This record gives sequence, structure tokens and C-alpha cells, in this order.
Amino acid sequence: MYKYYLIPFFCVFILDSISYLTGFHFGLSIPIGFFGYVTGVVLFFKNFKIESGFILFYFWLFVFLIWYNFVVFFSVTSELSDLFYSVKVLGYIGVGGALSLYVKKVKKNSHVFNSLLLAAMVFTTYLSTEVFSVGVEDFNYLRVADAVALSGYFLLSRIESKLFNHVFFVAISIALFILGSRFSFFTFLSVYMLVVFTVGYNFRGRAISILLLAIVVVNIAPLAEHWESGGRIINLLLSPTDDSSFSARKTLNDVGENVIATHFFTGDFGYYRVEGNAGGYIHNFQSYTADFGVVGLLFSFVIFFYLVKLLYNYVIEKDTVSSFLPLCFILYALIGFLFAKSWNYYALFFCLGFAINFYSNKPGAYVTKLRSNFVYRIRN
Repeated sequence: MYKYYLIPFFCVFILDSISYLTGFHFGLSIPIGFFGYVTGVVLFFKNFKIESGFILFYFWLFVFLIWYNFVVFFSVTSELSDLFYSVKVLGYIGVGGALSLYVKKVKKNSHVFNSLLLAAMVFTTYLSTEVFSVGVEDFNYLRVADAVALSGYFLLSRIESKLFNHVFFVAISIALFILGSRFSFFTFLSVYMLVVFTVGYNFRGRAISILLLAIVVVNIAPLAEHWESGGRIINLLLSPTDDSSFSARKTLNDVGENVIATHFFTGDFGYYRVEGNAGGYIHNFQSYTADFGVVGLLFSFVIFFYLVKLLYNYVIEKDTVSSFLPLCFILYALIGFLFAKSWNYYALFFCLGFAINFYSNKPGAYVTKLRSNFVYRIRN
């Protein structure tokens, strides 16, 4: 039964990205992501039992969702899609919990599945380059990059072969480079290197992966001018002070901080939509306060506390090899939460759902803690 728990994860990330991209190409998008997070909601309530160490998190989660729906109902800037936020949040937590069960119970992926997942990520990247080439203005490449990065961590954690691990790591990194999300590209690399060196994997083997990636990036860098997305990363590396994105985000953050100062208690939900700028929110944890006031501020504190708590628990966990995937997810989510993403960062709740339920170890809890025998054991 547990092997089917992988399906929602596949649906809400890679398959949803492919469906989203085919919508630009062919005008037809299958709501596969909707199926994924609705299935996640079912799994959430099917398996939900409050772990004593996470009562505060779930309490504030439901307080925040109640306040969110109240704010959206009375806001003049709310949109129809806002009504699905609570379902998505619970769904992504459920999908994360389901994946943690899969990882614990299913010892290894089939070679066919690993190959198909990598092929799906490559196909997603190809479709994205086609969308970039026609200059679609409302293309959400960040959503696609998150799907590739998180799927990449999962894939790398399930590959036994050192050779294929190197090859897949380089392929996933190149895909993120082409997608052009600076956050996903640099965070994927830095988190991966930090975790594999920290938990005791073969330093020489990991250095080979980084060297291979460096060689490939140096060779494809001259082609960056053909990809506006990849060129953004090259420009950031070569001329960080001239990067227009930094000044734009600083302006957005300044506007958001003024909103916090004038609407501290209640927030001003969707203030950026008044000017027709759907992406004009603060690109960090302060967005919770700007849109939802004190309740959002308290909930952002709770999120930060539990991300750090989980990070600490996994770092001191003796079974460091089985901590590889949750550590990658936690750090990826924590960096995004602090520096790059807003309150509608659904991948954050997926990562929390996975990490919380992977760590649970009490009888009757969401899942039973097992000493997972990861096939990803690249040690000296």
C-alpha cells in the first residue's frame, strides 16, 4: 500500500509543472496538482494524530487558517483562487507526510522509476525554455524550479550507484541553472553540499560531483545569452551589484514594511494587487505580517521555531544517513522562508509535513519512527 503514497508527491510537483507548462503550449492544462493536494488532505485527516512535541504548531496552523479565511472573505482584493489556500496547505502537509511513509516503508525505487523521474524533470526544463523563448510574462518559473529541486533531493536520496548519483546531481543542477531561479539553483547546491559533507558521505565522491558540475557550467556559460533565465544566474555571479532584481526586491520590501507599520494589527491583505502587481509582496517571512497582521507575525514565529527545532533534532540524530532527505527539505524551506518566499510558499508546508512525520517516533503517532536503511549510503 505504501508504494502508492508516492503518487501525490509526483502529482503536486513534477506532473503539476508539466501540466502547467503544457497549458502555455497547447492551451490545455489537466488539474493533476489539484488531485495531488486533495489526496494529500485525505491522507492528512486519515493519518492525523497530534504528536505531543508539535501541538503548538498544529494549533497555530489552524488559528492562522481560520484568520486567513476571515480576512479573505472580507477583503476587496481577494480572488477566487485564494479560497483554496487552506486546502492546499493541509494537502501539502499531507503529501509530505505520505512521502515520509513511503521513504520509511519502501527501501528503494526501481531503476525504471528513477529514470522516469529524471526524464520528467528534463522534459519540464525543456518545456520551460520553450515558454521563455516566446516571452510569456506571467510564467511562474519559480514554481517549476521548486518542483525540480525538491524532486531532485528525493531522487538523489534513493540512488545506490555512485556513478548515477554524480550524473543525476549534475543533470538536476543544470536543469535549475536553465530554469533561472537564483534561489532554487544556489540553495539546491549549497544545501546539498552542506548536508552531504555534514552527515559523513564520502568527501572525495562529493567533490567529484561538484567538479563535474563546475566543468559543465563553465562550458555552457557562453550559451547563457540564448537563455534569458540562465543568463540571470551568470549576471548575478559576474556583476552582482548590477542585478536589477536586488533593487526591485528592496523596493517591494520597503513598501511592505510601510504596510506593516500602518496596518500592524490586522495587516492589509493583497495590498500589492491594488496596483495590479500580483508578485509585489515582500519576498521573505515578513509577508505574513504585511498581509495578516499580528496573527501572521505569530504564525511566522511558530514556523521558524519548528524549522529550527526539527533542524536541531536531525543534526543531533545518530542515524545521520537517514537524515539526509529531511535535512535537505528543512534547510531548503528555512532559507526560502527567511529570505526569498512569501506566505503562499506551499513547498514550505510540504517540507514541514515530511520532516515532522518522518521524525515522529511515539506509538500511535502519525508514523512510527524506523531506522530507515537508505540505499543512499555513499560512505568511505
